[in-house]
Amino acid sequence: MEIIIGLETNLDTERNALIYDFSDKINEFFKPQKFSELVNEIAIRIICVRPEYDFIFVPKKMRFMKANSKLDHGVQISYGNHIAVDIKYNHLELHEMEPNEFLRIIKSEVIKTLVTIDKFKKSIPDFRFDDFKVALCRF
Repeated sequence: MEIIIGLETNLDTERNALIYDFSDKINEFFKPQKFSELVNEIAIRIICVRPEYDFIFVPKKMRFMKANSKLDHGVQISYGNHIAVDIKYNHLELHEMEPNEFLRIIKSEVIKTLVTIDKFKKSIPDFRFDDFKVALCRF
């Protein structure tokens, strides 16, 4: 199971680097584990923009997306079945925090959000949600 984190932020370089480092660690931890034949990826989009850009970056509800292929600016993009998650943070709060507190907030919200993926039990019947939750606790 791959867990990939993408950023939509205008945070400073140090804070973005902390998120990318966390992304690498969570992906490395989950990559060798398999919880479903149907889904092999969770894509998380972290949104943390200045208030004047809030209206542009509206988070979407967590969703299960079936495999698809599309043409984007002349490039063919294909992706498999995955769960897409948007998490929005308050830029004014986060950009003032000390790096350790900042990272603690990011991690806790990502894990708290991922615990709720069991709402897809009907869409992804073979997903071992309980095992996934145990793995999240171990991480």
